[in-house]
Amino acid sequence: MPAPGFITASAFNKVMTASFGKTALKYCCLKACERIGVQYLDEQFDLSGVYAIQWGNENESLAIAEYEARNFVQVHSKQGFRRIPGLLVGGSCDGLVGERGMIEVKCPNSDNHLLNLTQDEQVDDYIHQIQCYMWIYERDWCDFISFDPRFPEDLQLHQKRIGRDDAIIAKIQKRAEEMEDVISGMVHKLRPGFVFEGIDIDVN
Repeated sequence: MPAPGFITASAFNKVMTASFGKTALKYCCLKACERIGVQYLDEQFDLSGVYAIQWGNENESLAIAEYEARNFVQVHSKQGFRRIPGLLVGGSCDGLVGERGMIEVKCPNSDNHLLNLTQDEQVDDYIHQIQCYMWIYERDWCDFISFDPRFPEDLQLHQKRIGRDDAIIAKIQKRAEEMEDVISGMVHKLRPGFVFEGIDIDVN
């Protein structure tokens, strides 16, 4: 579910640089635009990831089914958007496992899947998104799943368990607060007294 105006977990893949840089500022501009009702054209017409997104959407359910079969578990997918109470930070994870686990599914290009199979190449690329989801959903671990149905059957799925890291989460929270200050500052300069109410979402 899209969440206009909210800082989402996937953003932290890009904005967790040592200093508050141009990427974080651009993301803040996007969120500020959303909060005042502007459609952010730079993002809307960036078509570079359309095929990758379509491929992921088409194969995510297959990846989850294979994960369930291999691990003898049930994944509760189709999670609604959830936020951090008191912060405009949230996201919708790929699925929950049991009381303490969750999954993050990627269906990458075949070269990246090969690198995931051999050296967990993309774990670091998504570590902040994964830790943010564990923060949002109050989970202890997340299985990072790489899935490519073009590979031989025994190599189609790779999983790597990642434990909750409260030190990383603290850094994510600090950056989120910095970003919220910037976003709110932009909005209030244009719309003094404006209160962003967001969407009706689960805050538990």
